Amino acid sequence: MNNEIKVWLSDSSSKTPEQLAAMTPTQLAGIVIFFDGDFSDIGYSMIGTAKVEFDLVPPDQMIALKIDALQRDITTVKAAAQQKVAELEEKLQSLLAITNTMEG
Repeated sequence: MNNEIKVWLSDSSSKTPEQLAAMTPTQLAGIVIFFDGDFSDIGYSMIGTAKVEFDLVPPDQMIALKIDALQRDITTVKAAAQQKVAELEEKLQSLLAITNTMEG
């Protein structure tokens, strides 16, 4: 697939036009966003356009990659939830200890 798409640079970037011009395409790809919409309302500057060419992976591979990503997300969410439960249980135990001290 071939497509021309807008290239956006974040407002937090301190790169000058000269620095951007001196960068390789690989270096630029790491600091810009390729998006055909308008990011100017959130502080991004359009710095050019790019002709993007890519090959889609086969559908079964797309599904496998999505499954892997979802499994990683599930693991991350479970870990965060377990940490939050542990924090809440610790607060609960602290309060129970206070009430036990007051009763005793």
